[in-house]
Amino acid sequence: MILSLLPILLSAAPIVLIDSVTNDNKAPPEIAAALEPMLCSTFEKAFKAVKVDVKCRADVQAILRLRALQNAVGTPNRCAEGSEKCAARMAKLVRCTHVLVATLDPAGGALKLNLNLVDLMGKSSATSSVTVKDLKGMVRFMEKVAPSITASLSSP
Repeated sequence: MILSLLPILLSAAPIVLIDSVTNDNKAPPEIAAALEPMLCSTFEKAFKAVKVDVKCRADVQAILRLRALQNAVGTPNRCAEGSEKCAARMAKLVRCTHVLVATLDPAGGALKLNLNLVDLMGKSSATSSVTVKDLKGMVRFMEKVAPSITASLSSP
């Protein structure tokens, strides 16, 4: 397995896959759907500012359909390994070095947003979470933590 990762790990710079928001139908689906493009936009700007290439899950899905890899990879709803390992496997297939995984869970009358940047082995580089009542609060949180999550790629 390590040899199959070698071409990706030897690439000049990190490439991050920004995965779709994992909801598991626990939180309102319209919130997860609205959050997804904002997640990609916010973190794409932050990663590109430090010269890290980015691929968003929505962009990658077209590649997966063309290569008929969707069934081999699994989707966050079907994968038995957990969202981080599924996302890491997806990142490897599309030649990314890391993946940003976002999960959304209900927390009383609010929603908890968890962000986790993982490498191809599923090891976490940075995590952050917040419990807020609305989408606007989630966006403010993402804008606040994006620089620190981005900086974790350059930390030893």
